[in-house]
Amino acid sequence: MSRRGLAVLSSILLSALAPRAVGQGAWFELQPRNGPTSGLTIAYSLAYDEARQVSVLVGSNKSTSRRETWEWDGSTWTLRYSGDDPASFNTFFYHPKWKVCVGSSVRTEAGPKYVNELWSWDGKRWTEADVDSIKGPSGRGFSAMAYEPNRGVIVMFGGLAYGAKNTLTDTWEFDGSTWKQVQTKSFPTGKRTDARMVYEPKSKQLVLFGGWSGSGELSDMWEYDGSDWTQRLTSAPKDFTGRCDPIAWLPGDQAKGVRLVWQRYSSDQVPMVTEISDWTASGWVTQGPIGSAERPMRAVQSAFSAATVDQARKQLLFIKTDAAGFETWVYGEGYPASFQVVGKGCPGSTTGPPVLGAPQPPVLGKFLELSLNGAPALSPSFLILSDRPADVDLGFLGAPGCRAYTQPLLFVGLFTDFTGRWVQNPRTPIPWHADLLDAELHAQGWVFDPKANALGLIGSNGGKLTLGF
Repeated sequence: MSRRGLAVLSSILLSALAPRAVGQGAWFELQPRNGPTSGLTIAYSLAYDEARQVSVLVGSNKSTSRRETWEWDGSTWTLRYSGDDPASFNTFFYHPKWKVCVGSSVRTEAGPKYVNELWSWDGKRWTEADVDSIKGPSGRGFSAMAYEPNRGVIVMFGGLAYGAKNTLTDTWEFDGSTWKQVQTKSFPTGKRTDARMVYEPKSKQLVLFGGWSGSGELSDMWEYDGSDWTQRLTSAPKDFTGRCDPIAWLPGDQAKGVRLVWQRYSSDQVPMVTEISDWTASGWVTQGPIGSAERPMRAVQSAFSAATVDQARKQLLFIKTDAAGFETWVYGEGYPASFQVVGKGCPGSTTGPPVLGAPQPPVLGKFLELSLNGAPALSPSFLILSDRPADVDLGFLGAPGCRAYTQPLLFVGLFTDFTGRWVQNPRTPIPWHADLLDAELHAQGWVFDPKANALGLIGSNGGKLTLGF
């Protein structure tokens, strides 16, 4: 089989492997063939659609002056919409009851003044909700908003009226048809705009963090229980220096509490690195700087970024654009690539058992390569690749002592040279695909040896390949 034929067949096999979950521990840059360009750099938002298991990216393309909606399925970006609406979102999140992604935008009308808008995306079209702007909150930009599942309402806090110097500190709830203002005794202070808010399942409360005070970043934390606000933290983690911007919230599990993704800045306001911190009952636990030496936030000015949790693949999806282009990253556990010997081969008529090996670990974005040594010289041979292992004694076929360690799926025809090695090792690229992390392949080599047994074949040891990076 030609090298090109092997690459095609192996790609089919690799694409059929079941997705594996990515945990915590390292950054991994993906390299999809197509997707948003560096032109998509103005006011974009990112949210995960639980029903359709895709991440939805909404932003303005400065090159075309149009709003674009892209979707990420774990390996591919697809442009779903390009048009004039909706306007830039203050917040963007998934609404599990409506099973759509919801964005809060603001439009400028004559006056001038802000007019609030609420839009939903179902995967095919944008729909503007019928919101009563007279009975609801006044027009504002830079407000915080999130869905509260216990009572099935959208909660909005604060914001800034058009041309106003003072920020708003009111709290509103929307049940899908009616806005209601909640008269709270306390509220997040500090002339706050552009704060982040998310539902935290452990405490069953909405958590609001940070924002912009007009002169600097805020780093305190507040909780909302449906009737009032309570301040939980007065400052960010102590080990953070310079300016800290929250990029996205991640709801934590029972052990973690709340998780926050940061951009950390140096004193000259240049974003240096992305870091992750956990808030638990005992305080902040900082996970960073995290990952390998290469991380999604390098020393680049004017970078736009956003993040969300891909729940189906258990990944943090992180995107950024700058002068260098558009980048797609996931944050997860660093899975080591490995080759593990399984069982042993059976001897030939003039040789010992052939030995299957891997000259290099199967790293995503590089190559899957296998080798064979110790086989009969100048003999036809073949390699079997599969996503399923086996352990079958072939004595009933006339090959006592030989065992099949992989189920037959992909066959690659080969030939041994005069030293008993394959003339050319089978070698094929491994796609840059996050779903392939920690996936397993099973391999075994076979060589024709008519004098060895009635079957006329001898097999190598099996090989278990774990894809990683």
